Amino acid sequence: MTEQELSGVLSVIKSTDNPEQATALLKLASEAIAFQALKDAPQPEGSLKEDKKPSKSVPVKFTPKEFNKMPQKYRKLFKYGTVIARIYKTKDNVYEVRCQINNIKYYGSSKRLELAKLKFIEDLHREKEPKKPVTVIVEPAIEAAPVMTNDYFFTWINDVKKATIKENTFKGYLSLYNSQLTTCFEGVALKAVTTKLVQVKINELILNKNFRTAKKIKTMLGDMFKFAVNNGDIPNNPLANVIVPKYDENHGEAITLEEEKYIVDLLIESRDMYVQAYVFLIYTGMRIGELASAKLEDGWVSLTSEKVRFGLKDKIRHVPVSPMLAKVLPYIDVPLITSIKRDALIRHIKNYLPDRTTKDLRHTFITRCRECKIQREITSIWSGHISDNSMTTKVYTHLESNKELQLEEISLFNYEFE
Repeated sequence: MTEQELSGVLSVIKSTDNPEQATALLKLASEAIAFQALKDAPQPEGSLKEDKKPSKSVPVKFTPKEFNKMPQKYRKLFKYGTVIARIYKTKDNVYEVRCQINNIKYYGSSKRLELAKLKFIEDLHREKEPKKPVTVIVEPAIEAAPVMTNDYFFTWINDVKKATIKENTFKGYLSLYNSQLTTCFEGVALKAVTTKLVQVKINELILNKNFRTAKKIKTMLGDMFKFAVNNGDIPNNPLANVIVPKYDENHGEAITLEEEKYIVDLLIESRDMYVQAYVFLIYTGMRIGELASAKLEDGWVSLTSEKVRFGLKDKIRHVPVSPMLAKVLPYIDVPLITSIKRDALIRHIKNYLPDRTTKDLRHTFITRCRECKIQREITSIWSGHISDNSMTTKVYTHLESNKELQLEEISLFNYEFE
């Protein structure tokens, strides 16, 4: 209604003597004004725009500082990949960080990713109650086929766990599952896995004294089933009550001088590639998982330390060539032995030293260093035992960088077999 039309209506109302007519005119004028105001009102922002659908999501990578800001009860879940938060980016370039834990949704958003993650962490600190399910009556539907345990494992290991562990650990998990569990879970649905089923498998390994394998299986499956519970795929974790008894771990035992002489003589006679590798391990003290990275450079053996957590920078270790190693180096093809698979090295040692394991080779190096009166701290540096409580970081750094002292110490690594 225009201003002119409104003035005309008011003039008619003033001139009429009929109260009912005046009331009706006022009502019509009021409705016309309200309609015009609604028509002219601004539209809510985005009401005429296209839906802001988020783009494809990717897992969130939190920094150590961000992990420390999380609530204690959630910190390990995110740190070790039990729960995965994901980033979505809308068409307006807004980052949205989302995840769900125990049917509770957590969320943070901002045009700056760092701020979105911070808001998400703040949301984790809020006490929330799970949403109550809404009862809806629907027509009976055909029940979906159950998710099989074997299928679930390979999806979890590739899509979730792989991004949070080292490549060697990933391959080790695959090898362990294929060799020990595919048959056990053949035809078993994820929701049908029970504590008893897993415990029977664990007990079988324990009876065969495979304690370490039993412990690895419990750890690996425990991570998978924790994820399944948090993801809402199963109600309870069947690994929660599985028991692996305590056992004495085999850290290795030095081979005898007679055994050492035998393997060195066999190297000179046969130049067998496995024997080359075993002698090289005896005289460098490296772990078999580190052999693939070994290089010979100007009288030193360099290698990438195996005991560094995923996500941290690789630690390069340097071991000087000892007089004992120098004597046999002409018989060792370093590029050849670094290509040998870890599992093959573990398996074939029984062909040469029936009562020994590859751990014994590393322990032999450490023992011989002590017998040759080499400083314990320097032996720790060469063998990668950087957690030695007798050394401060300052002392460790000083000894590691003191090449002259290390060369003096390694010259003591020289002895006879007789």
